[in-house]
Amino acid sequence: MWIYIKKRGIGEIYVANNSRKGGQALSVQRIIDREAKWFKENPGKRTVRAIIHPEYIGSVFFGAFTKAEDKRYNALVDKHHASGKLTDEEEVKLNPVRDKKELEKEIPLALDLVEKGEIKSKRELWDKLKVSTGFDDSLLVRHINRHLKIRGFKNFNSFEI
Repeated sequence: MWIYIKKRGIGEIYVANNSRKGGQALSVQRIIDREAKWFKENPGKRTVRAIIHPEYIGSVFFGAFTKAEDKRYNALVDKHHASGKLTDEEEVKLNPVRDKKELEKEIPLALDLVEKGEIKSKRELWDKLKVSTGFDDSLLVRHINRHLKIRGFKNFNSFEI
């Protein structure tokens, strides 16, 4: 079952319904695709009636929280940290995705390790950069070649350690 909160106080209920024509297992993506197709077919319309979906079974209406419900909800938010922000420990644990410019800074650091003699082979350099940046092979070669040209080398293939 999926309850889509359309706006404050109104929710639409969707369930898997194999007995109706077009009904299949519940797929939110199919619902979104069906609405996109409907908008293309009806360019003047601004809203889609939920009845076009075979998974739709009805709407539910609800009012605002009472003071007691609001207090209880806020206590749950505080207890479970439902603010959407990660703590420092969670950030380290989950290792959020870094942007490409930040990841590219790993390449000159690794080349410095080659100059110091801490990395002794091209394979070791490649493995270190592949793990630390997460770039695909072609992008990694391009970035390495750019940094090698800055240091006076031709490219990664002709680079000797």
